[in-house]
Amino acid sequence: MGVFYCRPSYLVDQREHSERSVAERRSRESELASNTEYRVLRAAKLPLSALASRAVDETHDIQPMPVLPGLDGIEQRSWQQFLGCSLNLVAALNGYLKGTHNLSIRDVLLLELLSRPNRRAHRLCALAQALRVSQGQMATQIRRLEGLGWVTRSPSKRDPRGILPRITSEGHTRLQAVLETYAQGVRAHYLDQLQHEQMVSLVDSCRRINGSLTVQG
Repeated sequence: MGVFYCRPSYLVDQREHSERSVAERRSRESELASNTEYRVLRAAKLPLSALASRAVDETHDIQPMPVLPGLDGIEQRSWQQFLGCSLNLVAALNGYLKGTHNLSIRDVLLLELLSRPNRRAHRLCALAQALRVSQGQMATQIRRLEGLGWVTRSPSKRDPRGILPRITSEGHTRLQAVLETYAQGVRAHYLDQLQHEQMVSLVDSCRRINGSLTVQG
């Protein structure tokens, strides 16, 4: 059996890695010390897992969170938690729908729009505007769903030169099961995490933000 010798450069790398780990841990502890919930847990001598399960684990730390200039601590955390929650929630729901029906949230929203009787709202420009995507992205999405048998295209009665997408009979039949899966995911990942008062507060906050964006748009 051969003998393994550590090169000096290897030992230096190991030492630097250890020093970086210590520095990162101290930085994290300093950040936690400014967290009110952390201080409460420490005062009650509770394990940090109680905090991790409610904060760190919920956001999964998968998205970059830059420190934005001009924002104080509360403003920074408010935006970071909102952005992290939004990204993680959409990712979780997309994964749930993808695994069950091979569809994304945007696919479900499109199919639900196409299931409505107003054919004028099925024009490519109207659909793209409703889902906040470009017409090119919408055309690609429709072609994908067409290939899966959910959607077909037919001439417009008002304008024979225009081709409008429509949901197929099979798509109509399958859509209800998709919406049920979607609702289950929303309840598990979103509604069940909130109390009624928190839902009401969140509705008001989102209404304010959406109202501001509508005015600016």
